[in-house]
Amino acid sequence: MTAPVFLDVDGTSIAVRRAGGAAPGIVWLGGYKSDMLGTKAEKLAEWASGQG
Repeated sequence: MTAPVFLDVDGTSIAVRRAGGAAPGIVWLGGYKSDMLGTKAEKLAEWASGQG
């Protein structure tokens, strides 16, 4: 998994992480102030990487 990249959307900063893989992609929308490293996010990333 990559380090977070911060996008500016109308003055609000949104953190995004991306991992390469086959299409279609998966989007995980974590909770408010999530560090993106919680159990659900990590398990989903692990599963997705096993899918290609």
